[in-house]
Amino acid sequence: MHHFPLVSVVVPTYNRSCYLSEAIQSVFVQEYVPLEIIVVDDGSTDNTREVLHQYFDRVTCIYQSNQGAAVARNVGIAASKGAYIALLDSDDIWRPGKLREQVQFLNDKPYYGMVGCKVVEIAHDGSVIQNGLGDDVSQEYVALERVLLDSPLPPSTLLVRREALPQPYPFTPGIHYCEDWEFCLRVALIHPIGYINQPLVGYRSHSQNLTFPIVSQAKVEEHLCNRLRVLTSIATHVPPELLAAQAKAEANEYARFSIPTYMNGEFVLGAARIATAIRLDPERWYAGGELAEVIVLYAGLLLHQRGEREAFVFLDNVFAHLPVELKKPEHMRAAVYARIRIAAAFEDYRQRQFGQVLTNIFKATVNNPTSLANRGVLSITARSLVPPLRHRRVGNLHR
Repeated sequence: MHHFPLVSVVVPTYNRSCYLSEAIQSVFVQEYVPLEIIVVDDGSTDNTREVLHQYFDRVTCIYQSNQGAAVARNVGIAASKGAYIALLDSDDIWRPGKLREQVQFLNDKPYYGMVGCKVVEIAHDGSVIQNGLGDDVSQEYVALERVLLDSPLPPSTLLVRREALPQPYPFTPGIHYCEDWEFCLRVALIHPIGYINQPLVGYRSHSQNLTFPIVSQAKVEEHLCNRLRVLTSIATHVPPELLAAQAKAEANEYARFSIPTYMNGEFVLGAARIATAIRLDPERWYAGGELAEVIVLYAGLLLHQRGEREAFVFLDNVFAHLPVELKKPEHMRAAVYARIRIAAAFEDYRQRQFGQVLTNIFKATVNNPTSLANRGVLSITARSLVPPLRHRRVGNLHR
């Protein structure tokens, strides 16, 4: 008879009462037994206790003062009994079959210490925003270098063998915001990590995510400090053939945190961080293509949250203070401005600001003539030309 190991599901939560039931219910519908569910309430001040009370006979609840996600997960793991540990953040959900697929994977492949999977990004209400994040992981193995440079393994995707848990603590206390990345790196240094190329987890995107783009410079510094600390802590354990990847990973952090640094008006520091990224990894950051994507991300965020004026003031400030080490920044500038102008045009169209639609599309075309090749751009251009003519005609009839 086939042996099915006990799976312990560890759910840390902090003021997520509005999502917690949905997360727990997504475990109940799994086509897998036996399992235990352990929820660690990390000092919530909302009605989390009331939500958990309805599951008193099916869920083990642990209450503690607020100590952070790393400690909460460690407490849950220490209380667990399963041969396999499954992690689930309380604002995410599992899709049916998630546990069955992953247990089968680890049962069939005993040389893997842990397995992850693809996710779909979901909104506050559970609707799908983006399908299949992590599409570029096409094989069943996630190499240490991939975890180091750009980990495709959110906590809610992970199923890990108990014997593969890092010691002395699975999650290092004192690491904030990126404790899951550090955990995956410590596992990957010793055990192969598997990957199931199916979207088995709904990853919720909302303004309270700890990884949501930061606005205060103090938080930017705290995030960067924690991520650099992780890289420093594993540096002596990285095999010699991956030392170049270690430098690339450090470059990634400086480049990605340079743009929110600009956002906070720290232009000299932002430029210095881009220069550091170029020095550490000129292949990726010297030409500016990757950097443009980061700039577009933050400019788009400002556009939607604070409007066009703030988005373009931000862009003006970035491009006025780029480091001299960057190659041909004028080309990058034209491409970035065109993309944000087009994004602004679509926003204007939704708000029926048709004159502003045409202005932004004209300016985008000046920056990048190929902007008009986009069908959507052509469509809103044509539709924005029609309403003024229609309104003028109606007005003439009343004169």
